[in-house]
Amino acid sequence: MSNKRPAMELGTVLVVGGCGFVGWHIVNHLLNFPSETDASVALPKPEEDPRFDYPQLAGRYPVCMAKVAVVDLRTSNNRLPGAEYYDGDITSAESMLEVFRKVKPNVVIHTATPNVLEGNKPLLRKVNVDGTKTLLEVAGGARGDWGGKCKAFVYTSSSSVVHDTQSDLINVDEEWPYIRGDRQLEYYSETKVGDADSVSV
Repeated sequence: MSNKRPAMELGTVLVVGGCGFVGWHIVNHLLNFPSETDASVALPKPEEDPRFDYPQLAGRYPVCMAKVAVVDLRTSNNRLPGAEYYDGDITSAESMLEVFRKVKPNVVIHTATPNVLEGNKPLLRKVNVDGTKTLLEVAGGARGDWGGKCKAFVYTSSSSVVHDTQSDLINVDEEWPYIRGDRQLEYYSETKVGDADSVSV
């Protein structure tokens, strides 16, 4: 049996919101987990405690072959070696076009969202609904010209879009219906599944 790990050729990948929690982990994976080998970005791990003995992630996943770029509102924190970083605002088509012209991504992975705990409804709608629409239009070439069109657009969301905040989620998959309207008690979740016409502040 071969120990050779399979490889995934992804071209140029732009991770939107790549300095946030989910985005950072995706960037780490795309870069083949520098957090496990580069002391400057290593995650803390208690030594000599068997509870923290686990195989490295790099040996458990295919090798990613990708040029990785990150765009976030501010990219001063949570940076990983090997990625290119760009400050940008997904609610601005001009800002995104500037980044897309530099990066020319084949794949966009959209993880950006404002801080949910602040409960700022206008901001949640502006970023999660209007910003996502702008990003889709720029990535697909419908808004402005950056010299190409993305081959894939990955939109990250949350299990909360199928959750009523009351019951347990057991054996949930992509077939579960969205919880919308009066039944959806979380405005953030409404902005993750709604379109510009259906999500009011």
